[in-house]
Amino acid sequence: MSKKTGFTLIELLVVIAIIAILAAILFPVFARARAKARQTTCLSNLKNLALAHHMYTQDFDETFPMCYMYSFGSPVLNEFDGNARLWVYWLDSVKPYVMNKDVYKCPETKEDWCSFARNIELGYYNIYAVDPTPRTDRKYLGVSLSNIKKPAEFMMIADRPNWSWSYYHMWNGIWTNPANPYYEQFWLDRHNGGMNAAFVDGHAKWYSRNQFGAVDYGGTLYWFLGTDG
Repeated sequence: MSKKTGFTLIELLVVIAIIAILAAILFPVFARARAKARQTTCLSNLKNLALAHHMYTQDFDETFPMCYMYSFGSPVLNEFDGNARLWVYWLDSVKPYVMNKDVYKCPETKEDWCSFARNIELGYYNIYAVDPTPRTDRKYLGVSLSNIKKPAEFMMIADRPNWSWSYYHMWNGIWTNPANPYYEQFWLDRHNGGMNAAFVDGHAKWYSRNQFGAVDYGGTLYWFLGTDG
């Protein structure tokens, strides 16, 4: 009588079933671990950008860079003729303080451009370098650090939900009308159902949607942590 070598069909099926069960258990664990690692990298990027903003304020009289600005033939910038327009965005302003351009992008996004956006609180719209318009509010000028009464609660930079404000400001921080199609697009819950955000004091942390509030300032929403701005 010959000695049995190899596996029977039943034994092979049992082994395959065990492997499938283990894979079903472990693959989601590995996926969550990778997602957590990307979330941690995103937080690190935001902290670096917050630090870059503070380094900027040290060089510019404790004033944050605006979200964006442009000029026609500015003699100050002296880089183009009178028919051209040069746009300068907040990420350009802090570029000298950023060592790696990858910090502008969340590792969770598939896009090739900036995936973070600035809060409206830190400057919105533009300023004309040739003929700046005097203003008494905070819309056309960079905001002074001393004007932010709760820096640990005011969001400065965060994940962005769509292309419309990816490069310069939080589009949803502008409109207070819920009928606006961008109103509900402020939040981007790609990190375990929540969003990473960096604050004026420099800290960055993951938050859920219900942890934020907003105050209406002249028709513009300014986002902050908690319920009292």
